[in-house]
Amino acid sequence: MWYISCFVRGMTVDEAVKQLSFMYSKGAEIAKEVILEAQRLAVEEHNVEFKSNLWVGEYINQYSRFLFLRILIY
Repeated sequence: MWYISCFVRGMTVDEAVKQLSFMYSKGAEIAKEVILEAQRLAVEEHNVEFKSNLWVGEYINQYSRFLFLRILIY
């Protein structure tokens, strides 16, 4: 998961989902689901107008149980 979190840091959400769809590992699938859920929550609950303006700011996993994702809006 450390490799995946370093890989997607700094990408747009759309680009991160595209890149993770080509990685065939369980961690990549989990990261992709977390990013898509964060994008959905940003649009529905936090009134983000364009979901293409989201960037992956931080992606931190601790003890492989908890995932922390910070999405930035520019």
